[in-house]
Amino acid sequence: MLVGLLAFGAITSFPTEVRAQAKNPVGKLYVASVTGESIINRGSKLEALNVKSSYVAEGSVIETKPKASNAMVLSNGTGLYLDSDSRLEIQKFAQEPFAAGRTDLEVEPSRSQTEAFVVRGSLGVCTGKLVAGSSLKYSTSLAALSTQNARLV
Repeated sequence: MLVGLLAFGAITSFPTEVRAQAKNPVGKLYVASVTGESIINRGSKLEALNVKSSYVAEGSVIETKPKASNAMVLSNGTGLYLDSDSRLEIQKFAQEPFAAGRTDLEVEPSRSQTEAFVVRGSLGVCTGKLVAGSSLKYSTSLAALSTQNARLV
């Protein structure tokens, strides 16, 4: 198990049709692509992960089956790639409101706190420059990646 840093520039911007679906874009998880079978567990509901869908990120558990993968974007602009036979638990994703019409996607839209645990498998993470007060932490049973007010590339 390891948390890797990968560059997924293509998934760090929000697709127009997905942005239009989100009534309140803050604290959301947007699905950019799915290959094979992936599921999302929201506690009371277990469903297939679908492209162009959005979910409340905090409390979500995403699993990929063998030979499956998916790419997702958190509403703070962080791109996630979950590889085959992996399980990701998003324990916390809190984000302050931001202006919906913003055009600068190089910088995080508003302050956020992210905590996630990779139970098994591999996760790629790509984020732009975080704003002051933001933090992220991705952990496994063996290691943790965390930063506060830093840029990961």
